Amino acid sequence: MNKAPIPKDLSVAMAGVRRQAAWSFLLCALVLGAAVWWLPRQFEFPTEMADRLAFAARASLFVVLWVLIGVGTIARLRRKTPRDNAGSA
Repeated sequence: MNKAPIPKDLSVAMAGVRRQAAWSFLLCALVLGAAVWWLPRQFEFPTEMADRLAFAARASLFVVLWVLIGVGTIARLRRKTPRDNAGSA
């Protein structure tokens, strides 16, 4: 298999990845904080056990879909980047 060469400016590329990860973390933290503050004011969370389990299942489905969208986005970007087609990332 033909491996892509390691870029000479790897430290710059790694710093960019860290910067993007930090921005992503900040965005997720802000959205989570806003949800914790805003959602209880908008509706009442279920109190019965069956309703709570159904709510938890729906919330878990949201997280699974979020992860699948993220993985799909990375896969799509890797297909469009010639350096990553050979699996260098």
